[in-house]
Amino acid sequence: MEYIRLFDTVTEKGLNLNVNELKKFMNQKVKIVISAIDENEERKDRLRQLAGCLKDEDAKDILDAIKDCKNIDFEVWDEVFT
Repeated sequence: MEYIRLFDTVTEKGLNLNVNELKKFMNQKVKIVISAIDENEERKDRLRQLAGCLKDEDAKDILDAIKDCKNIDFEVWDEVFT
């Protein structure tokens, strides 16, 4: 079953749903569930949506760059840039 998650804030005017996202459900019965969300869970869900967006090679390059940053000698760094 295909579904979409919409994260929005309910205001006095209600919700403003994006018609383009709903088009794939045109002429179908749908179930609508509205529940309050935890802000931390929302961030985690958005991060999960990004999973798989990086190629393995790009992810390795990022990890290598992070490792390089961990090896920086801040005393030498200060001398170079001051």
